[in-house]
Amino acid sequence: NNITKSNPAPTSVRPEMLPSPDLSDLSLKSYLNPVPVVPVLFSRGCKWRKCRFCSHNFSFSGYRKHSFECFVNTLSYYKLQNGISMFYIADQYISAEDLLGISEEILRQNLDIRFHVMGRPSNDYSPKVLETAFAAGCRWISWGAETFSSRLLDICNKGTNPTDIVQVLKNSKKAGISNLAMMIFGLPGSNDFELQQTLDTASNVSDVVDAFTSSCFQLFEHTPFFKRAEEFGLIPEERETLFIVSGKPVHS
Repeated sequence: NNITKSNPAPTSVRPEMLPSPDLSDLSLKSYLNPVPVVPVLFSRGCKWRKCRFCSHNFSFSGYRKHSFECFVNTLSYYKLQNGISMFYIADQYISAEDLLGISEEILRQNLDIRFHVMGRPSNDYSPKVLETAFAAGCRWISWGAETFSSRLLDICNKGTNPTDIVQVLKNSKKAGISNLAMMIFGLPGSNDFELQQTLDTASNVSDVVDAFTSSCFQLFEHTPFFKRAEEFGLIPEERETLFIVSGKPVHS
């Protein structure tokens, strides 16, 4: 008998149902950082979920987030119980609306901490949002800029444009926040003109960006770019075998 069994879809677990990680047995002073920096999560998944190159959403069962009060209570608990005041908020990204909400709750609780977030540089990261974030302790934002070509941003379905990206970087720097601009080179449809355009704009904003990261475009299975590869001029090849472990291949 050929029997096909379909497993039920996974049930999303609300963040507030999960306990905060217990750090009491960790020797935080043994880490190489001058002071302990602890990763925390406000949300699971990505609020945007539309970038055509991204495969991160395959790791999550939809998007959901903490309440602002619940999340900041966790930060307060870590500071009270473990003496931690530096936090790396490791979400896919924190929207402007949520960054404002988190920051206002930190200020309401009068919690003296410093923290990092990742952002998608759209124009709703207003001076008010960024200034409030700085007042609450935000000192570093990793921005998913990707490119300074409007055409490539549209192809990626990033939902941003170069003008807004540059203005957000300026507003963030003016607020006192350190900017990391994360770039992707070799995006589908890119050409020498757009490469030079991106490099020129990067040079022009170097006074407000403390660091850039440089990544090569990778085509991941099941992403929109992969599913519509021919439309975007992409030719998927076999996965590269990096090495063999116990007779089994490890792919790129």
